[in-house]
Amino acid sequence: MLLVEWLAGSKAFGTDNPDSDTDKVRIVVEPMEQVLGLGKPLENKHEHSDSGDITTYSLRNYLKLALAGNPSVLETLWCPVLDSDDELMLAELYMMRHAFIGRHFIPRFRGYMKSQADKLLGNKHGTNRKELVSEHGYDTKFAMHTLRLGLECRLLLETRELPLPIPEPDLECLRLYRMGTYPLSTWERDYLQLDAKLAILQDRDDIPAHPDTGTVDAWCIDAHLRTWDVGHAWRGPVG
Repeated sequence: MLLVEWLAGSKAFGTDNPDSDTDKVRIVVEPMEQVLGLGKPLENKHEHSDSGDITTYSLRNYLKLALAGNPSVLETLWCPVLDSDDELMLAELYMMRHAFIGRHFIPRFRGYMKSQADKLLGNKHGTNRKELVSEHGYDTKFAMHTLRLGLECRLLLETRELPLPIPEPDLECLRLYRMGTYPLSTWERDYLQLDAKLAILQDRDDIPAHPDTGTVDAWCIDAHLRTWDVGHAWRGPVG
C-alpha cells in the first residue's frame, strides 16, 4: 500500500530554478508475507529519470531512518503531499512528527553540512560542478545545500517544525547563494556561524535529547496490522 508520495528536493524547499528536477519520496507498507514470511523484505529503492529522482522506502525502514535523524528522510515529514492511499494513517504519522525531534540528530546534520562543505572546498576530489566553478568561482549548489541543512536543523530544534518552502528571509538568502551572488568568504562566515549555533543547541536542556522511539514503534506495529486487516490498537501519541 502506498502510504504517501511527497514532492521532495528543491521544489519542496523553494530553492528550485526553471531547470530543477521533480524529485519524489514514497513510503509503502509492505504486505504481510514480506514481513512475516520467508520472502525478502522491501529494500529502499532509488530510481533516476530525466525528470527527477524517485526514492521508495518501506514504512519500517523509513521510520528507522527518521528516528536516527537522517536529514534527507526527516525533512520529508513536512514536504507537500502528492498522493496517499490512506489519508487517516498519514494524518497519524503527522501527529507524531515531534516524536522524531531531538538533539540526537544535531551531529547528523552537522556531518551532512561538513560533507557538502568538503565537496565545495575540494576536499573530496572530483565532486565540484565545473560549470558553476567556472561561472562563480565555487560550486554554488554545494554552498546553498550546506546552509540549507543548517537552517533546517535550527528550525526543527527551535520551533519543532519545518515550514516548507523555507521561510523568508532565509529562503531568499539561499537563492542568492545558489545564483552566486555572494563571494566564497561570505559563505565561509555564514557556514561557520550556523555550525556554531548548532553546537550551542546541543546543550539546550529544553530540547529532547532523544526521539520518542516507543510511540513510533507502537504506531508502526499497528499501522501494519491495520493494513493487513488483522487489528487496530493505536491510540495516538503520548503526551
